Amino acid sequence: MTSIRYFEAQVLRKRPYLTVDMCRSAVSNPLRREVQADGRIRHWGVVLLPNEAKPRILRVVTLEDGITLHNAFIRKARSGDTRNPRPPACSPESRMTPFSWTPEPASGITQRFVEANGQTFELAECGSGDRLALMLHGFPELNYSWRFQMPMLAARGWRVWAPNLRGYGASSKPEGVRAYALDHLTDDVAALIDASGAREVMLVAHDWGAIVAWTFAIRKLRPLVKLVIMNVPHPMVGAREIRHWRQFRRSWYIFFFQLPRLPERMMIRDGAAGIKGAFRNMAVDKSRFPAEVLQTYADAALRPGAITAMINYYRALLRHRDSVDLGDGRIDVPTLMIWGEEDSALNIRCTEGTEEWVPDFTLRRLPGVSHWVQQEAPEAVNAILGDWLDG
Repeated sequence: MTSIRYFEAQVLRKRPYLTVDMCRSAVSNPLRREVQADGRIRHWGVVLLPNEAKPRILRVVTLEDGITLHNAFIRKARSGDTRNPRPPACSPESRMTPFSWTPEPASGITQRFVEANGQTFELAECGSGDRLALMLHGFPELNYSWRFQMPMLAARGWRVWAPNLRGYGASSKPEGVRAYALDHLTDDVAALIDASGAREVMLVAHDWGAIVAWTFAIRKLRPLVKLVIMNVPHPMVGAREIRHWRQFRRSWYIFFFQLPRLPERMMIRDGAAGIKGAFRNMAVDKSRFPAEVLQTYADAALRPGAITAMINYYRALLRHRDSVDLGDGRIDVPTLMIWGEEDSALNIRCTEGTEEWVPDFTLRRLPGVSHWVQQEAPEAVNAILGDWLDG
């Protein structure tokens, strides 16, 4: 594998700073690569800087010398490093998109950026109309995790929006733990709904997206016609279960993520092996997570600032737990919960007792399916969701 021992780098428009992750991204996903006569290899890659919507171009020079990326010498580019920082013209076919993934043409999914709540969100969308299905992904996922559900909902008359939440993919990555507390996350959802101009809104959410969706529905920030939750308990049920060893022992990673820097290093070392392992190790049907799917998530986590932002969700959950008032926790919106029974992070009792806070509640359990329910069993999930919507 190509590794970095020496490099020259210059972010265009005079933004001369870089990180290891920026260099790794440019080397692993180049716009263009050239081998020089002296054996050096030049890579031009797209990077998205923190708090910037427009991508920049980074040039990295590497040697095939066996030195690992973790031993690379990283420094700011200086004016003498490059005589011409602008890369040669690229053909349209070789130009890299700033988006985190490329939808299948037949899916009808398109991508763009949307401004909401002072942030820029990478958005995948499908369908049309004034009924919005807003889909919220989890950790360490992307809007890519909804690729199987988006066309189905669009075919049923919903306009589907699946944003990458703040901190993920090419969306904004505000600095600091406080920026990832639930008040900001739910305000993002409200602002996205406002930006859509939709008349009716259904939230569909998984994992961390479901934490945000539960909280949003409890806060009643905007009217909802339906709520769909996958593999995350109602906050009151979660608070009950964490008091028991059966759940506490499964939640060890939340406390590990409170440590500074170490969780980031563990998750992204060796090409984000920790990200890939989160899917592969938890999945029951591992064939649903082939190498190309795992690489999509790994590449997104390796974007500058991404892994710290992603982990900051967990840090803010404990450090700023009072950022929202859940009151009595009651939700009057018709709610569907789909639950993969082989969830190694959340015990099955997390589904019990939800009706105390959600009177109009439907539970559908999927035996032999892991936490990654909508990706591991998309046919079953789509059938359940479709039947519930038609009922």
